[in-house]
Amino acid sequence: MTDRQNRISPARRRAVNIGIAAAMGVLSVAGALAALFFGQGETDYFKMAVAYIGMLFAAILFVCCCSIRDDTPQRHTFTAVSVLLFISICLSGVLDALDGTAGAGRLMLVIQTFINLVSAATNCLFWVYQRISLPKNRAQRFFTAWIGGVLGLYLVLLAINPMTGILFFVDASGHLIYSGELTEAVLFTALYLSYLVYILPQKCPIKKKISIACFAFFPLFYVILMAIWRVFGAVYSTSCLFFIFMLLAAYVVFFGDAVESHDLLLRQKAELAERSREQTELQTALMLSQIRPHFLYNAITAIRNLCKTDPAEAYTSLGLFADYLRGNMDALGNGRLIPFSKELEHIKTYLMLEQMRFGDELEVEYDIRYQDFSLPALAVQPIVENAVRHGATMNENGGRITVTSVKTGEGAAITVTDNGPGFDVGIPPLDGKSHFGLANVRNCLAASGLGELKIDSTPGVGTTVTILIREDIE
Repeated sequence: MTDRQNRISPARRRAVNIGIAAAMGVLSVAGALAALFFGQGETDYFKMAVAYIGMLFAAILFVCCCSIRDDTPQRHTFTAVSVLLFISICLSGVLDALDGTAGAGRLMLVIQTFINLVSAATNCLFWVYQRISLPKNRAQRFFTAWIGGVLGLYLVLLAINPMTGILFFVDASGHLIYSGELTEAVLFTALYLSYLVYILPQKCPIKKKISIACFAFFPLFYVILMAIWRVFGAVYSTSCLFFIFMLLAAYVVFFGDAVESHDLLLRQKAELAERSREQTELQTALMLSQIRPHFLYNAITAIRNLCKTDPAEAYTSLGLFADYLRGNMDALGNGRLIPFSKELEHIKTYLMLEQMRFGDELEVEYDIRYQDFSLPALAVQPIVENAVRHGATMNENGGRITVTSVKTGEGAAITVTDNGPGFDVGIPPLDGKSHFGLANVRNCLAASGLGELKIDSTPGVGTTVTILIREDIE
């Protein structure tokens, strides 16, 4: 069923809704014409006003249902309720206009029978809808059987009414006589009172209890009001007024559930955002956990190589490396954003270690024009490391590394350039491990949404890697 509903295009659904709304308008006009031309000169404008107020309420409820885009039980239930009650109110107006008309007795009986069926169907629809959000326990099964029994008894009385006139009949003068109002009052009062007794002990939010209880309270109030009117001899038609009370109950339940659904949606969005943030932090931490050992390994390897060629320089480098670890392990461990100035210290320390290893064969230049921004720890250092290992140091005539940072319209741009052999960016490297740090930086920036990485390389000329950092990272 759901798949078939999902295949219905929005345009087709909109056309159906417009068609139903147009039919409502036609029924409204037809009801007015029936009241004016078949009212035997005794049109009761009070009854007409009540009928049109009810039709307006039903039409507004239908429009509210059409505003729900998703196929939900709320949308389907209240769309059906609004349409059924609208038609019933129109027919109640027609029934009032035909009252006392000779030869219309059979038609009046058919209309009144339909109206009573809608009353029973509306009660059934409300209960079926409410069962979805209530605990499925023994009390619910018992009350479902009770509702079925009461409504079943009412349908039996309605079925035998044409032969017995136990609920209503048309007299010789063409007037509709309600002979079973007391019977209906007893049945529906028992139904609504038991509904209140059932819902109060249920384990559900208090807002839900109030909205569901209103479904029982409004019709029950109608029954009491009608009894009072009869005591004082009032002869107002009760059909339209009953459906207006049902509509009021529908409004309370509909908007109560709409507010609850909206609150639930906000909570779900907040939870989803929190899970997404945690997942991003976890991915970032995982990537950084892969980068950190890689960086530490290469720094220690550089010092180890110096131990063979220049022990004094190795001693100095080891001191620098110890200071570097002492001052920056916190930033490397928490995975948070750090100022670019601190990342620049990481870069300078690493390049100083590499210059001690390669001597004059490695030249380093800095062009730092902007550094008032933050970025993930070790976001640039692995790029510099790749530029040294796979770029500058591969140039037989001496390598050169240039690190620049500038302000852009979106934030900041950090560029690392080398004069190495370069490569074709359209052809992936054969050995993925040689570009391990580069891939992790790219994934880290993409996962966090803080920026992006771009590579521009020309074989035989060199490679330029640019990291773009957005302004909202601060």
